[in-house]
Amino acid sequence: MSGGHEQPFDRAIVSLESRENAPNEGAEYIRFEKLLGEEVRRLCPHWLWNHREDIVQEGVITLLKVKRKREANWRPNRSYLRDVAYTRIVDAMRKHRPQEVAMAPADFDPPSAGPDPHREHLRREIIEAVRECLSQLVKPRRLAVTLFLLGDGVPRIAERMNWTRRKASNLVYRGLANMRDCLTRKGLKP
Repeated sequence: MSGGHEQPFDRAIVSLESRENAPNEGAEYIRFEKLLGEEVRRLCPHWLWNHREDIVQEGVITLLKVKRKREANWRPNRSYLRDVAYTRIVDAMRKHRPQEVAMAPADFDPPSAGPDPHREHLRREIIEAVRECLSQLVKPRRLAVTLFLLGDGVPRIAERMNWTRRKASNLVYRGLANMRDCLTRKGLKP
């Protein structure tokens, strides 16, 4: 470049071209996109369908980062792809959670007092306790209970996770029993 000054964009291109796996990464991207797209289509709830492409792109980026850290011939298995898809879908659920709109009559005048500080404190305490208890579950139970708490029934969980209904049922109900025990130990009655 003139004057010996490179623009940031030029440095990025040179860096990309100098990597050994740069030519292969385009093919990997397309392959990961196809495989992950299948998982996302299978697992994604209907209310997130408008965000499926974004979910897939974020998942592909995750897979490419993992591939760079591992050996060049690394290939994710189906279970790993499902975990990446599930993680990205849950992130999208948190980001795009449907907002419930309460329809109040036009002449409704809500009380002027703000939220009850005691109730707000209890709400935060319960949320934190549920998160802690969920994090203590083994991964399959945590996945099953999370989907159950997000509104999926056992048949839908079995379908999404590619489990039998019996396995999904056992994971959900044993996970819920673990959650009840954990919450009780924390002094909360579910």
